Amino acid sequence: RVLFGLFKKVAIADNIGSMVDAIFGNVAGVHSLALWIAMYGFAVQIYCDFSGYCDIAIGIARMMGFKLSENFRSPYGATSVSDFWRRWHITLSTWIRDYLYIPLGGSKGTMPRRILVLTVTMGLAGLWHGASWNFVAWGLYHGILLALYHAIRAGRAGVLGRKPPEEPRSRLARAGSVALTFHLVCFGWVLFRMPSLAAALDVWGRMLSVFWTLGAEVLRQMFLSATTPEMLLTLVVIGLIVLRQMALKDRPLVTLSEKMPAPALGAAYSVMVAMVLVLAKVSGPEFIYFQF
Repeated sequence: RVLFGLFKKVAIADNIGSMVDAIFGNVAGVHSLALWIAMYGFAVQIYCDFSGYCDIAIGIARMMGFKLSENFRSPYGATSVSDFWRRWHITLSTWIRDYLYIPLGGSKGTMPRRILVLTVTMGLAGLWHGASWNFVAWGLYHGILLALYHAIRAGRAGVLGRKPPEEPRSRLARAGSVALTFHLVCFGWVLFRMPSLAAALDVWGRMLSVFWTLGAEVLRQMFLSATTPEMLLTLVVIGLIVLRQMALKDRPLVTLSEKMPAPALGAAYSVMVAMVLVLAKVSGPEFIYFQF
C-alpha cells in the first residue's frame, strides 16, 4: 500500500504537476487546448497526490497495527456530483455533513431550505481550504451543482411518483453520467487551482473559446501542442484512471492485488519501484494538501 502511494505521488502526480504548473503559469501564451489538458492534468495530479498520501498513511498505520478509514473510493467513477462527494475525501465530506449540514437544518424542512443550507455549507467548506474568493467560489460551485442535482431528483420523483434510482441502469447512461460528472468536477478544479477568482474565470473563458476558433490551422497547432510527452502521459493516465474507476466502483485497487498471482504481483511491484526511482525528482514538491 505504501509503495502504491509513493508511485501515485512520485511517478504520476509530481511529473504531471510540472506540466500543469508550466501551462497555468503562462495562460496567455498557450493555446486553449493546452488549458483543457492542464485542467485534466490537475484532476489527475490532485487525486494521485492526495490519495497517494492517504495510501502511504494507511499502509504505515497498518504496519503498526492500526486501521485507518479509506478516504477515496474511485471518485472519478462517480455518476453524479452527489456520488462524487460520497467517494472523494470521505473524512472531510462526512465531517461537513455531521457538523455543518445537519446542525444548520439541511436534513429537515422544505426543499428550498435544504438547497440553501447545502449551498451555504459547501461555501463554508470552500472557505476552510483558504481565505480566498477562488476557494469560496469552488465551494459554492459544488453547492450549486449539488442543489441542482437534488432539485432535479425531487422533480423527477414528483413526476414518477417514486424516487428515481441513484445510478443509471444502462451502461450507456452510466458512461454518459460518469463523463458529465468528471467534467463538472474538472471545471471546479480550475477554481481550486488558480491563484485568484479572476484568474480562474480568465482560464474558463479561454478554454471555452476553443469551440468557436476551430479551423484547419488551429487544429494542426492544437495537435502539435498536445503531443508533448507530458501531455500524452496526462491523457493516457486520465483515460486509465476513469476506466479503472468505472470498473472498480467502490472497491480500492489494492484489494484486487490480493487476487493476483504471485509472479504477476511481483512484476507489478518491480515496475512501480523502477518507475518511482526513475521518475522521482531530486527535490519534488510537497503534498498539495499540506498547505491546508
